[in-house]
Amino acid sequence: MRWLFESGINPNDDVVTEILRSLPSPNKTSFSAQQVRDIPVILVMPYNIQRKIIASELASCGFRVAIADTGLRAIELAFTHRPLIMFSNIDVPDISGVELAIIFRSIEATKKVNIALLSSQPASSQIFNNLPENVKLIRKGEDFSEDLAECLIGWQVFIKEARRCQARNERSHLRISYGGNVTISKNGKD
Repeated sequence: MRWLFESGINPNDDVVTEILRSLPSPNKTSFSAQQVRDIPVILVMPYNIQRKIIASELASCGFRVAIADTGLRAIELAFTHRPLIMFSNIDVPDISGVELAIIFRSIEATKKVNIALLSSQPASSQIFNNLPENVKLIRKGEDFSEDLAECLIGWQVFIKEARRCQARNERSHLRISYGGNVTISKNGKD
């Protein structure tokens, strides 16, 4: 990363994303043998014990969890972390989880993010009437783990991540250097 500071030029968004994903994960504890996957997740919840429990549950699955207290912060994180998944509490301080899902579906950069809302309300509640297509509902409580597993299996998150890792490993022989432009060279030749 020294080249980044020495160049004095901000890299493009793809390089920034790769740098952020290569940084050590604060989610991995010294007691956990779980491998941290390259699956960025945003958890949108106000600060409370539920957030801590759910963040720990997601981290135990190996996700890189970024936490947002508000919908606005979630949108900001979505542009910097480019998540594959967003889990949002139905009650977010500035907007509802349904409204946040609608916003994510309307922004081109976040349109394909897998979204699940966390709620203790029944799925038949009228608060979910305007829920966009393909947004999952995960019930808090005793069924949380089952609902979470069902979402992840339905989204095929781990299969897609394995394919991305395989493609990345096939390209690992490429060397990338940065000096204002991205130069890709193979075996020292441009």
